[in-house]
Amino acid sequence: MRIWLLFCLSVAGLNAMPSWTHSKTLRRTAQMTQGQNSPQASDSPGRGSSTLRRTFQTALRNVCERLVLRSPQLVYHMDREGDRIALIDDLWRGDFIRSVGRFTEMNKDLVFLFENIVDDVLGHAPRMRDKISTIPRFEGVLSQLMRSRSQKRVPIEVAVLSVVFLLYSVPHFAWQAVAQLTRGVMSWSWTVNLCDEAVDRDPGPPYATITGLTAAVFDNFQMKIGYGSFATQETKARLFQMTNWASVFLPATAAPGGVNIDSMLRTGGIFRDDIALSDFLDLFSPVSDELLSNKRRRWSQCLEKAAAGTLWSKEVYDSPYPPTVFQWHDPIFDRLQSSYEDVNFELDLMRSSNYHRYSHCIQIGGDGLSYMRLIHRLAQDPQRYVRTKPVIIPRLGARTVLSY
Repeated sequence: MRIWLLFCLSVAGLNAMPSWTHSKTLRRTAQMTQGQNSPQASDSPGRGSSTLRRTFQTALRNVCERLVLRSPQLVYHMDREGDRIALIDDLWRGDFIRSVGRFTEMNKDLVFLFENIVDDVLGHAPRMRDKISTIPRFEGVLSQLMRSRSQKRVPIEVAVLSVVFLLYSVPHFAWQAVAQLTRGVMSWSWTVNLCDEAVDRDPGPPYATITGLTAAVFDNFQMKIGYGSFATQETKARLFQMTNWASVFLPATAAPGGVNIDSMLRTGGIFRDDIALSDFLDLFSPVSDELLSNKRRRWSQCLEKAAAGTLWSKEVYDSPYPPTVFQWHDPIFDRLQSSYEDVNFELDLMRSSNYHRYSHCIQIGGDGLSYMRLIHRLAQDPQRYVRTKPVIIPRLGARTVLSY
């Protein structure tokens, strides 16, 4: 309760202190003080008032020093160009989760004050129980208190939550309500501008990538718009079609020596020559021993998992490689994979991209339909897709309908 005592002393001192004192009165008081040598002189009202005033002033300064909202790291002033760039770089770095709790650590006196504020309903300060969460109780209060005092100062948590709102397309009215009532997010326009600036400062993957080999994934999307509408004028139903695609940064640890398509072609090419085509086709026979045994094994495993209640449990996999980084590109509108013309357009666009045009070969992954189209195009035009860099290597997605 030391802060409350100091605060009460400070208020009492301010009420007891005169608003001003004439200079002549001060000089006369000083002369009387110097001329008093008797023990009774020390008990004079002037000396006592001066001592009390100095005590109150010291207490007030002590309170003011403690009631300071201190700014920790990862708080940025948006009027400073350096702070804005630092915010973008720290967002890309993504290691700010470990900094949660820094407001509480820097402002322990304010936390003590918040914990001892008397509730007008209870008549006393509420009892604070131990918090199970890793986030301190008043961490958000201190962060939003700083935002309320200055809209230019942005903690990194506020910027992150604003970007998440933009990612999930939070409705405008909900966004505005959260921004005005809690100060926990920035405005929509501020977030959009920040994301536009952040694109130019993309640091790329935090790991070394394979040389000579790049990868991409693509899939189509189709939606009917306005088909159930009752409008008959100025609007009409339409079919919205597009293909989404992204570049995949493959870690160098997956192929330490890199990929050199020229040396592979000199040693026999990229296709296997240790298996006959007839033997390969036998693997897909409905009476193949290997296929039937694998089918029985998977069927029994699924039944056992269903009985144990773990059929839909996610498998725990400890990958030896770092989390894969994707670079999402603008959608390819009015294109699907239903025609070879569309597939040709999409393949040419990917191969001519700056992310893939200089590689020896490009692995392109997709679902079953995408994989089938790629196989067909390689067989129909090998000179274009197999004998010209970057060579196309089709890859079937690991989680397709064929997996089940």
